[in-house]
Amino acid sequence: MVMWNFPLHPPADSSLATHVDHLFYAWLALAGVVTVAVFFLIVYFSVKYRHGSRADRVLPARGKLRRESHRIEIAWIVTPLILFLGMGFWAAGLIPDDDWNTFVDAYRDADGPALPHGDPWQVLEPFARAAVVQAAAHHPDDAQLRTACGRML
Repeated sequence: MVMWNFPLHPPADSSLATHVDHLFYAWLALAGVVTVAVFFLIVYFSVKYRHGSRADRVLPARGKLRRESHRIEIAWIVTPLILFLGMGFWAAGLIPDDDWNTFVDAYRDADGPALPHGDPWQVLEPFARAAVVQAAAHHPDDAQLRTACGRML
């Protein structure tokens, strides 16, 4: 993509680059949608409940208020959770094994603090479990993956 002879990102030098670009643009779009939604909600409620407006400010009965509040809180928690988990699982499948091994080796050689030398299983176990679940979701007919998921319970 070029705008006014200024490249917005360099040309793809690997087969992985286009996948990463798609992931980046998806995250960018999600962040943009959330930003615009929050902005318009702030403006809407600022106008609706401004000083001197005739907006109904009477609180509902305690039980009804609690039910309404719980619905809003659950929706506010579950919706982003589903969106971000979905995008996280999408991102987890992007890196081929050889590239991942090269990255881990280079990280360890640079004395990266998050992945100590020796057995990395203590650090990587949750991510490995997530990768198995993702692989099983993409290949539901694979008996070995179903067995691996069964052992994680």
